[in-house]
Amino acid sequence: MMEEILVVPREHLMPEPVHGFARGPADYTIRIDRHASFRPREQVEEDPSFKQIIPYLIVRHTDRLFLFQRSAAGSSTRTGTRPGP
Repeated sequence: MMEEILVVPREHLMPEPVHGFARGPADYTIRIDRHASFRPREQVEEDPSFKQIIPYLIVRHTDRLFLFQRSAAGSSTRTGTRPGP
């Protein structure tokens, strides 16, 4: 079975250069909702015109945080650097 991943065209997610989070998270969520699609990994994995949406989670309860750490089995096997915008 072909693996599909959630992606957004770079031009819709980041229309201008980004240095950190220039916008609030709600702006990115709106852009993801409008423009995201699932595509075959083999077609978009090395295509810099798509940004992969990789969810992470922070859970806070009063003054305590739940921390999440990826295992070695779940880490990416990609190496090297990605092309810039």
